[in-house]
Amino acid sequence: MERDIKHFVEHVLRDYPKLDSYIKKREEELRVPYKPSDENIGGGRAQNKRSEPELNMLITIDEDRCLRNLRRNKKAVDDALDDSSTDTITIITELYFKKHQEYTIDGLVANQKIYVSRAQAFILRDKFLKKVAQNLEIPDVKL
Repeated sequence: MERDIKHFVEHVLRDYPKLDSYIKKREEELRVPYKPSDENIGGGRAQNKRSEPELNMLITIDEDRCLRNLRRNKKAVDDALDDSSTDTITIITELYFKKHQEYTIDGLVANQKIYVSRAQAFILRDKFLKKVAQNLEIPDVKL
């Protein structure tokens, strides 16, 4: 896997624990958009546009690129986690999901938090990263 792709996937994994709050915040921003006050008192043209705020809001939420990307990232990681062993989940949780990492891969092996060798632990991590990249539909990533 190329280095820049690996760094992108690692960034997605580090954001994963906060994705639900990011999604909620973005949906709220779309539901209650900022509207500057209208300083123009009279003299303006009449608007012939029909107001359908609920329909417009649903279309906006459905079409918002940022929100779609957040949901795609969450689904990609969720799907990869569903297909992973407990050792892989322990590795990924420790390396990427914790706010303050307590162990490295070597520490996980030495403290028997995972029951695979050091080499196998790196293989599991890399396989997981490739799976997430594949779920994100990043081109040229093969398992």
